[in-house]
Amino acid sequence: MIGLSDNSVRAQIPVIIPYLEPRYSLLAYIGELKTLGLTNIVLVDDGSGSAYSAIFEAARLEHGCQVITHPVNLGKGAALKSAFAHVAKTPNFAGVVTADADGQHSAIDVAKVADKLLENNSTKSNTLFLGTRTFSATDVPWKSRFGNTLTSWLVRLLFGKFISDTQTGLRGIPASMLESQQTVRGDRFEYEMGALFSALANKVPIIEIPIKTIYPDGENRETHFRPLVDSAKIYFVIFGQFMGFASSSVLSALVDIALFVFIIDTFFEGSADPQAVITSVVLARVGSSLLNFS
Repeated sequence: MIGLSDNSVRAQIPVIIPYLEPRYSLLAYIGELKTLGLTNIVLVDDGSGSAYSAIFEAARLEHGCQVITHPVNLGKGAALKSAFAHVAKTPNFAGVVTADADGQHSAIDVAKVADKLLENNSTKSNTLFLGTRTFSATDVPWKSRFGNTLTSWLVRLLFGKFISDTQTGLRGIPASMLESQQTVRGDRFEYEMGALFSALANKVPIIEIPIKTIYPDGENRETHFRPLVDSAKIYFVIFGQFMGFASSSVLSALVDIALFVFIIDTFFEGSADPQAVITSVVLARVGSSLLNFS
């Protein structure tokens, strides 16, 4: 069992942090991570510009961070994909931890998720770990509480599994999932919802790890999340999932009816005999079910 005192092995887990226009507090945060043994840190400069290059250079030279630079802002999803592709070239790593750049994830909580990945690697299990916040506290911004509650119930409706924090950016992703995570659509904040949907659709086991709920300035003003545009993109991903299920169900129903008519007319000459009807129904249902499953 790996504990929070076992710092030496944590260097095996790359910690990926996408950043746009960081503050100097980033360097202090990196120091906290390194104190806990999380020394393998990958920063993505997502188009911050020359005004912020000194911060990233200090992270590279003083703290040994790997820095990936996007010349222009491409979005959080694109930044994560760039980091995944970079890390995938590294041999013998158990997985990666992704953390947000807005101060919502404490170094201790990042270490918790890293430890779970290391434990998981010993069993070679394909498990996704989510650092989940508690939204019942009074100091949580109402828009965050409402948005997450809504998406949690929509995910339960779609996949039959309740995820208490669907929008968490603190995730432990095993190495075996990195390739599939790079093929998920979306380059901005909607990417993480799509990545979660991909894991759920592929029946990947998901384990939630309770973490501290932090909103540094009460309203999380440091985030680059655009409430209207980015929320619309996230809900478009959810709507697309609904439409995918709906179109699949409608198509399967039409195939079911067509197969029934074809079978009973072709093999039973349209007979109303109960045995003919039952046989046609069963065969048609098998065919439509296979289509729906596909």
